[in-house]
Amino acid sequence: MTIKHLGGVFGRNPTFYNVTIEGELIFEGGIDINSDLTVDGVTTVRVNSDGATAEAFNVINNGAGNNTQVQMYFGAGVGTDVIRGLRIDAGRDSGADGIATFYSVDQPEHSDYEAIKILTDGGVTLSHLGNNKLATSSTGIDITGTATMDGLTVDGDAQINSAFPRIFMMENDTTDVNTSINSSGGDLKIFTVDDAKSSFTQRFNIDHATGDISFYENSGTDAKFFWDASNERLGIGTTNPLQPLHVSGVDGIGIDDYIIHNGDGNTKFGFSGTDTFKIRTGGQDAVFVDSNQNLLVGKSSPDFTAAGHEIKSGSFAGFTRDGGAAIIANRLTSDGTVVEFYKDGTSVGKVGSLSGTHIVIDSAGDRAGLRFETNGLLPRKNSAMADGTVTLGNPSYRFDDIYSTNGTIQTSDRNEKQDIEELSDAEHRVAVAAKGLLRKFRWISAVEEEDDEARIHFGIIAQDLQSAFEAEGLDAGRYGMFIHTTWTDEETGEERSRLGVRYSELLAFIIAAI
Repeated sequence: MTIKHLGGVFGRNPTFYNVTIEGELIFEGGIDINSDLTVDGVTTVRVNSDGATAEAFNVINNGAGNNTQVQMYFGAGVGTDVIRGLRIDAGRDSGADGIATFYSVDQPEHSDYEAIKILTDGGVTLSHLGNNKLATSSTGIDITGTATMDGLTVDGDAQINSAFPRIFMMENDTTDVNTSINSSGGDLKIFTVDDAKSSFTQRFNIDHATGDISFYENSGTDAKFFWDASNERLGIGTTNPLQPLHVSGVDGIGIDDYIIHNGDGNTKFGFSGTDTFKIRTGGQDAVFVDSNQNLLVGKSSPDFTAAGHEIKSGSFAGFTRDGGAAIIANRLTSDGTVVEFYKDGTSVGKVGSLSGTHIVIDSAGDRAGLRFETNGLLPRKNSAMADGTVTLGNPSYRFDDIYSTNGTIQTSDRNEKQDIEELSDAEHRVAVAAKGLLRKFRWISAVEEEDDEARIHFGIIAQDLQSAFEAEGLDAGRYGMFIHTTWTDEETGEERSRLGVRYSELLAFIIAAI
């Protein structure tokens, strides 16, 4: 049956079999098609609503052969009709990769744009104004642009492919304290980001090529905590650690207690209390610094009742040993100074070795010293041996008693004397007078100290001897037996004098007159 260009209207619910329609066919009611309905051209279905007629469905054929398509329009016109709606293309498209495509039709705003496309491989794409934003495949989903969602659960691997892959974590309960994780130049980086994504402060960096890890200070400029992976070194305050742990440019490292040697809990150092520092070995205190800045070695209390060593803060050093030498100073190889003493930065004396076995004590400059021999004590001066230039005692500071097995020995070699003569008559008379001037006496200082227990001495009064010489017109000061010394008292600054006698010469003088 063929119906062509009918201008009338069929009644309600007509039934046709094998109908080909050329032109326009309008039904006012329903229509049942029990076999094929062939339409040559565009098939349009119109719907009456409130007395008005509008197109509801249009179908057209497009393409040929394997690329034949059927285009269906819902609520949209065909061609130049200005209507909004949906378009579905069924069959292969011109690119031969789609079998069904959904288009949005909005002629007042733009042309038909692809929205959903079902591909021949089973994939699906979602587009915005014809630009693909989401694509499914046998391996997953590919999203172009930004995906905003309430949550995301990934089973398996999540992968971002880009020259600059980046993830933003934007917090909605704070201001300008968001996180960005990105990978660039072979480095993984973490930044603090403001809400506008315009300001980035670096916090963390991993160099994948070297394995180096950096933590940045608050400005995000300098790495203050750095792991040198190739050398296995950790730097704090430096990016070039020279040791397994290298701390640089910081005030210090905070330790609550001790740093302990691995595998040996008895060896450690640290802080046993406020303002104290301690080193322990073998479970015992080896070095201790107390709150008064005293340095103690082998003891924990700054006193001399226990063995050990202590250096007092700004004061002195003390060394205590039970049953042995408290201080040992050892010079190797050559003779010379072993210990030197200073006053206000200037050397005042030293103790050293000579000939490998002798001890010498020298004062600084042109002053006296001593050399200790196997059986003797020898004078030194100006750090060298001295002969006939060093005096034992002086008028101000005299020795009290000298105990010796033998008497003193004075040089009496003719080869060292001159002007050898017998006594003159005047000298003879002085010698006779001197014999009669011998007296007994007691020292004033001894009486002050011992009272009546002070012992009696025997000798001559130097002033009497001086007067005896003057009585004969002679000067006692010209003779070695008579000594008259003056000096300045170091304590009072007063000029002092004292007379003395060399008894060995006085007795020889008196004997010459007998």
